[in-house]
Amino acid sequence: GFHLDMAHCQQRIGEYERADRAVERALSELSAGDGSQQYRRAKEIGALLAIARGRYEKAIAVGGEAVSKLPPDSPASAPFHAASGIAHVYTGEYQKAEEELQTAVNLYEKDGKPAGTITALAGLGMARQQAGNCDGAIEPYERALELDPQDTGARLQYAYHLSRRNKWERAVEVLDSLLEQQRHRLDPESIADTYCLMARGLSQLGRPDEASKNLEQALKANPEHLPALRAALELANQM
Repeated sequence: GFHLDMAHCQQRIGEYERADRAVERALSELSAGDGSQQYRRAKEIGALLAIARGRYEKAIAVGGEAVSKLPPDSPASAPFHAASGIAHVYTGEYQKAEEELQTAVNLYEKDGKPAGTITALAGLGMARQQAGNCDGAIEPYERALELDPQDTGARLQYAYHLSRRNKWERAVEVLDSLLEQQRHRLDPESIADTYCLMARGLSQLGRPDEASKNLEQALKANPEHLPALRAALELANQM
């Protein structure tokens, strides 16, 4: 309905409070026990909004309630398992996060939805990484990129994971490819973050001149980007 469409639009542009109100209005128009696609979509947007606003317990509760109204192992429950899993990552419950995200991966694959599968795999990689299972995190990231080598979110998360493991040569390759092919899909802050991370990698690889050029690009994208400003000062002192 109208309120649900408004909530989706406001969610995408970051108007989270207004989107929350639109979701509540949409749900008030539907029966509490309604299992319709519209009801599930409203609940899904509600869970994602809760995560965006740092209300992780609410996201977990919304996801659990939605799943309880669906048949066991229903593919329609995949988005709620994914949202709950990501929320559990932020609350530090990594084992539960991995269980929820693995369930989401299985259900999305069963339903033939690669976009959802990629999101859940990237979340699974993040959960394992935060739990300290760095080796185990590689597999879901790489599976996500096999499904869609151009997925921006998966590529960025994979590059950050590689950087934390000091695999700078591969991280720089991933970041360079991302900026060359998909810079237009990134906001200025993400562009600055990406150039800054690549500069750090190039510096670690003994390529300070290239690192300096990437920091210039980071500051061009966002002149007030503090990590790039600090890195530029450190690099200038080393050269």
